[in-house]
This record gives sequence, structure tokens and C-alpha cells, in this order.
Amino acid sequence: MSEKTRVTIRGEFLSPNAQVWVDGGQGTIVSASATELVVTGLASEVHAVRSASLAVRTDAGFSNPHEIQLVPRGYTRSFEYANPRNIRDAVVMEANGEGFLWLIDGDQGLLRLDLATGILERVSKGTELESAVAIAEDGNGRLVVATDPSSSGRSGTPRLFEIKDGRPVLLFAGSDVEDVRSMAFGPEGELYLASGFDIHRLNPDGSFISGWYQQPSEFSAIAAGDDRLFFGTWPSEIGSLAYDDPTSYKTVVDPLYDGGRFSYRDGSIYWSCDDVCRYDLATEDVESIAVANG
Repeated sequence: MSEKTRVTIRGEFLSPNAQVWVDGGQGTIVSASATELVVTGLASEVHAVRSASLAVRTDAGFSNPHEIQLVPRGYTRSFEYANPRNIRDAVVMEANGEGFLWLIDGDQGLLRLDLATGILERVSKGTELESAVAIAEDGNGRLVVATDPSSSGRSGTPRLFEIKDGRPVLLFAGSDVEDVRSMAFGPEGELYLASGFDIHRLNPDGSFISGWYQQPSEFSAIAAGDDRLFFGTWPSEIGSLAYDDPTSYKTVVDPLYDGGRFSYRDGSIYWSCDDVCRYDLATEDVESIAVANG
């Protein structure tokens, strides 16, 4: 590309105030809208294909660097620009030396961040995953996403999909998976879904137990512990159940929990309070381990 070459970048949440760089050199915005930027002056004449780093700044802040290919005149390349602004759920998956952060964004559906390159990809575009509302992984490479078209004003049936080779494969469909707030895998590969006043269970053989556990307070979160399933309810309670006995309810009392999402790791429950709070299940101590930024 040369000084006179114009490059078009399409995405979401762009603006006339956007700025674009390639390998540290800033381009000139020729025209801009909320979904398209036309930029010139990003690089000198290109005589052979080479890699470069592209970054975009919008009103929402900087994007992660995108690895792109600069090509001689006459070639074209395109990419999907993702800018999450309404994160609902997230999981980290690591396998075969690769790590990805999978995100559920309320506006854009399923996103994937490559932890090695920093490239953020919108994998849901044009699929039912645009209506993704919750996500869970089993620690062994299995990833399941719940969709609910009504959450984004669309029509259709709520569904569960397993992501295989980057593609959604249908697991279950029906009104029982409507309004899923959170999901977690149990130790035997069973999947638990917190939905309204119910916890449903999808067994590895495909059988579905609707209302496996019920209570009068709405469920807000769910997380898999070593030997018990933990759940949060509105407005401020955390409880637990044995995986093989939905009648084995126990209450975890903590005044700082505010009914939001939480996670379990190494004998402790973590959630967002004014900072990031950790509740040690063995000692029943609560501590603040990080200061929220902004």
C-alpha cells in the first residue's frame, strides 16, 4: 500500500474520533462511521507480503493488536474487529500449549481472545451464537455455550451448543434452557444450568433433568467445587449441594456477596465486590485480594 492507497476497516463501535496504527505509524482517517473507517497513509509501498501489527483506538479505548498481512497492490484482506463492552461470562481454556479466553458479550455474542497473540476474534457473527448468554468448560477441552434469542430481541428456541473445531454442534433445545444465568460442569461430565428458580442437569448420556434442584430465590451464579456444587441466589446468599444428592443443601454465609457471578478455585470462592473478594471455605475468612480499576 502507498500514501494514496485507502484501507477500509469494518467493525462495531467505531467513531469519527477513531485512530489507527500499523507498526506504530498512525494513519489518516478519510471518513468514519460507527461501523466503518477509511484510512490512508498507514504504510509505505509494499512489494511482498509481510506481517504487521494493527491497532485501533475508539471511544471505548484501545483494541488488542491485530496481526495482519500487508500485501502488494491488487490483493485484498479482511478481518472481524471485536470490541467487547458488555461482558456477561468468561472462561479460560488451555490445551496443547495454547490458551484462549472465551467471552460472552451481550452485544456481540461469543468472542475468543488468543492469550499468546492478543488477537480478539468474534466467532459468533452470522450464527446462533450471537445470542449467547452463558458458557462453561470442563477442564478437558470441552466447551458449551447456552443461547437465548429473546435476550437480544430475536425469535427462536433457546439452545445448548458444544464448540467443536470452532463450530457449534447442537446438544439440547427447549424452553427448559431459557434464561440461563450460569453453567458449570460436574466431576462426571454432567452439566448444571442455573435458570430462574431452577438448576437443571444435562447428563453425559444426553438425558436432561428439568428442575434437578429448585428453591424460591432466583439463581444468579453457579460454580463447580471439588466435591460440591456452589450456587448464588438473589440477593446475597451462596449455597452448595452434593453432586449426587440435590437434597443435601448447605448455606455459605457471607455478608459481602451481592448476588453476582462468582468462581471456585482451590477451596475458595471468588467474586467481584468493591474489590475482588475471596472466601476461604475451610477457615470461613473473607479477604480482598485486588483493587478494582475504574
